[in-house]
Amino acid sequence: MTTKNYLQKYISQKVKYFRTQNKMSQEELSEQAGLGLKYINQLENQNVNLTIHSLEKVIVALNLTPEEFFNFDSLESTSDKTDNLSLKRDRKSVE
Repeated sequence: MTTKNYLQKYISQKVKYFRTQNKMSQEELSEQAGLGLKYINQLENQNVNLTIHSLEKVIVALNLTPEEFFNFDSLESTSDKTDNLSLKRDRKSVE
């Protein structure tokens, strides 16, 4: 995975993960966040460049704080290769 796609993939997967944990449909999330259904779908499928403002709306709609949403430590420590939220980046050594 390239560094360029890391954050986009991380956010997309986190939104989908928390939405399903809250037993919300994409439609329910779009209504709660005040964003379009198509936008939520594109967000989860990494087909949209979201704004900080839109991300904040989604986080609030998911009943999370930004700290809870961006808990990188909980994902970096997992070693389960089948875990979809395991997004540990490949670190290249500096020569």
